[in-house]
Amino acid sequence: ESVDAAAERLLRGRGGYCFHSAPPFAALLNACGFEASIYSGQVVSHPGSPPEPANPNHAVVIVSSLRDAPTRQVLADVGIGDGPRNPVPLRTGIFHEPPFAYGIERVSDSVWRFFHDSRGGFSHFEVDCGEPAPLDVFVEPHRRLSTLEESVFVQTFTVQRVDDGLIEKIVNRSFRRLSRAGTSERLIESEEHLGTLLRGTFQLTVSDEECAAIWQRLLRRESSKLTCN
Repeated sequence: ESVDAAAERLLRGRGGYCFHSAPPFAALLNACGFEASIYSGQVVSHPGSPPEPANPNHAVVIVSSLRDAPTRQVLADVGIGDGPRNPVPLRTGIFHEPPFAYGIERVSDSVWRFFHDSRGGFSHFEVDCGEPAPLDVFVEPHRRLSTLEESVFVQTFTVQRVDDGLIEKIVNRSFRRLSRAGTSERLIESEEHLGTLLRGTFQLTVSDEECAAIWQRLLRRESSKLTCN
């Protein structure tokens, strides 16, 4: 998908993950006079799992040479659905967006590790800021993550949004809210309920036919899991 096509997708009120959002966001920043580049990253789901730098699964936007920034480079990652709302300076330490907290540590001269909040959707990711990555580096990872049955993006229906002190997400038939007041979780009970959340809470453009297809797929997957158990 080209940068223009990805931007058009977002402007139509559709979502996407890092491979959809990072290229048009970097292009927009550069058009506004910033110095933004995309770097290759590796998301690690569980704390004990080793990263695989040769097998990138995350596109990370880094902005450089900001005159009023506390560091030479800042992380401006719009590809983490439940991640920081604001840019994160690339320096070792804890970054707070109450009630959430994120960590940054330097792994080597060019590699940084970002630690997600304890309630986030994964453990951490690593990004190599040595050289920007050409977009064709992400073609094969995008194909795998968006088509292979074992991919978490194929297995799990996920919609996420971040606001000030608030993260809201749909994970299959679960609607979750993480805020200063705590964490709540509700079952999405019907196709109508799903449509209300998608169009209202998440402000996505979804037709009745698309909503019906998503709902039926969720029911089939849930039934399949019950049968396997």
